[in-house]
Amino acid sequence: MSQPTDFDTLLSDWLADDGPSDVPARVAQGAIAQVRALSPVQAGATTVVRPLVRPWRPIRVLAAAAALVALALVAALAIGALRPSPPPLPAVVEGLPSNGLIAISRHWDLVLIDPVTGSESKVPAEWAVDLDVDPDFSPDGQWVTWWSHGWDDSVDRLRMSSMDPQDEAPRETELGGPTGMSDWSPGSDRIAAGAGRDDGTWALRILDTRLQETDRFDGITVGGIAWRPDGGALLLQTMDDDKTLALQTLSYPDGALTMLSEQDPSDLFDAFTGAYAYAQFSPDASLIVYQMPTVPREDGSFDHRVVVMHADGSDPRQLVWSAEADWEEPIGWSADGRWLLVRSTSDAGTDLVLLPADGSAGRLLTHLEGRQWSPVWSPDQTLIAAWQSKTGDVMLIDVATGAQTPKDWEATGGLSWQPIPATSAE
Repeated sequence: MSQPTDFDTLLSDWLADDGPSDVPARVAQGAIAQVRALSPVQAGATTVVRPLVRPWRPIRVLAAAAALVALALVAALAIGALRPSPPPLPAVVEGLPSNGLIAISRHWDLVLIDPVTGSESKVPAEWAVDLDVDPDFSPDGQWVTWWSHGWDDSVDRLRMSSMDPQDEAPRETELGGPTGMSDWSPGSDRIAAGAGRDDGTWALRILDTRLQETDRFDGITVGGIAWRPDGGALLLQTMDDDKTLALQTLSYPDGALTMLSEQDPSDLFDAFTGAYAYAQFSPDASLIVYQMPTVPREDGSFDHRVVVMHADGSDPRQLVWSAEADWEEPIGWSADGRWLLVRSTSDAGTDLVLLPADGSAGRLLTHLEGRQWSPVWSPDQTLIAAWQSKTGDVMLIDVATGAQTPKDWEATGGLSWQPIPATSAE
């Protein structure tokens, strides 16, 4: 049996069903008006009565969609947990361009190279003929420091230049060495450096960006310096009057010392740089990595191994890539702190590897002939630059594939890659 469609009653029932409707009345009214206008049923005609199916309300549609998404997410996590995943690559730092300048030491000059175009410039353009080595960019990429050894007076000077071409002449200060013992603070406003003393040891100096001394710590003989990522402390390789080698933190600026580890030199060999070399914090400051010589071989030589421990000095453990290597050196952490770049050298050449700090399986980046020096990360973490001692050329290594790109940028004394911090959105 057929009967006329009562649109007004249908609207009333829709709005009254289960309380107030989630669909505004004007929307329902408009919808029914469109149905009435498009209906082929004319006034007074009959139509087939169909069961009234209440349409899904938007809130119920959204709830159903959310439930489906949740189920899909649970399924994906379950599948991911069961499926073995390959070693992850270092995270790319979002927003950082990859064309920061590379500073290299070339004989008596410090040279800046654009890795994209290969164009070169000297910094500074006019200096006396000194041996310039160990360039180091500030974390904000606005400054570069390096050590310069004078041929005439044999004095080690720390020099600094701004990347701003409008800035005044480069700065310098005589610290008495040793070359390379300096580190920028995380805020790029201070430099911690070793300064020579009359007794042949080296004290700690804190300098500003004009290379003016702001603090000094004379009671400490330092052999290695690294800032903690928050700038509130320094990690120091030290030696006391008995030549006991130690790794300590010095809180800044109050100067309180905390012993983390110490080593009797008779257990190793009588060389100041033998223990706790290349010490540095992980990006989150939870771990410390350094290099330690092992028990001597029959011929009197030593293997050098990478050691990782907690920031309080507990749980030291070796990270070994190759038992054949005689020298394994921690270079630097990936930006996310998951991987440690390590240089592993043996008679067969040099491996550049990524080692997780937890001791799990590492990942070979590439193998290079001869000994490679000063490997550094690019700003976006996609490349590694290393200086080859065999040829003097610089090699660019792709982190994802290990592909090598040789560059004829002759280097003789270290290199550094300019950081380019991300700019904050305004």
